[in-house]
Amino acid sequence: MKYAMIAILSFGFSGVPYAADAPAAPESENDKAIYSLGYELGREVKGNKLEMNQNVLMQGAKDAMEGNRPLVDARQRQKALNKIKEQREQENQEKSQAYLAENAKKEGVVTLPSGLQYRVIQAGEGKMPGGADSVTVHYRGSFINGVEFDSSYQRDKPSTFQVKKVIKGWTEALQLMKEGAKWELVIPPELAYGKNGRGKRIPPNSALVFEVELLSVK
Repeated sequence: MKYAMIAILSFGFSGVPYAADAPAAPESENDKAIYSLGYELGREVKGNKLEMNQNVLMQGAKDAMEGNRPLVDARQRQKALNKIKEQREQENQEKSQAYLAENAKKEGVVTLPSGLQYRVIQAGEGKMPGGADSVTVHYRGSFINGVEFDSSYQRDKPSTFQVKKVIKGWTEALQLMKEGAKWELVIPPELAYGKNGRGKRIPPNSALVFEVELLSVK
């Protein structure tokens, strides 16, 4: 399979179009896996705002798959990757801080000592949960650019969990809400997923925006 991948890389980056028509979707499980690897790699390059050098990319992939001696040693590779990670963390932190500063100026927004921000969309009149309580909520989460990454509304199924077992921003906010309330939360990175993020889903140092509706407390 590794030689097939090399051939695909060599052909795909040669500057020669595949065909006049749009490329066909891969059919076999093997080809789907190979395509998925390529797609995720492309997302990583784009997400880290690297300047694409196709020849260097091809050479790195070829050397890894053929077991060749790497042109960049392990220490240098790790150093380069760490630099990209640190740059991304810093950039996201600056964007998050700027968004929080602007959001704090909006009418109805309350900023708590922890840095958590909330705006009451709808006041509740029911029970307020404690950390050990379980709650059922509807929510939608988005990045500060407005892109939604999760929504119980889309699944048409609310979520139930223990208050103290979610991210810090949620734990703090939920204990201030009453049943029936709907709030907009803006959660700073340190009260969300911090500098580590959450896999590929949540980038490092991301401030997150949530609309949370507290349905019930148990």
